[in-house]
Amino acid sequence: ICPSGDMVWSAKANSETFLLSNMSPQNQKFNAGRWADLERRCRTWATINDSILIISGPIFNNPIGKIGENNVTVPSEYYKIVIDISYPKCKAIAFIMPNKEIKESVFSFSTTIKEVEERTHLNFFPKYNNSKLINLLEVSCDTLDWK
Repeated sequence: ICPSGDMVWSAKANSETFLLSNMSPQNQKFNAGRWADLERRCRTWATINDSILIISGPIFNNPIGKIGENNVTVPSEYYKIVIDISYPKCKAIAFIMPNKEIKESVFSFSTTIKEVEERTHLNFFPKYNNSKLINLLEVSCDTLDWK
């Protein structure tokens, strides 16, 4: 679910963000609201920080329902993980946001990578399970680093 706004460097790359393989059903007020706000913040963080990684996806623990003739599952939540691997200070933050209109700040939904891993049943960095740095990043969530 790479946003179109992240792929403005190439017409081909931008058009590929509209392929079904890059889509997941989102409430329109969520997508155009706080999720879009978070995507804009990520673009700003990418320009401020030297090296940034972003991982996004749906959470299917309590699906809202299904849509379309193919019964596509509508996730109840989405996550976004942001990691700045800039020297000398690495930092990370994650967000879990409900797939609905949100009035609160995006930072109201900040959490740790570890929480996202627990909710999604995914291990985002399996090759680095014994890394002190990755283990520290997975449990960090200092919003002041990102404001």
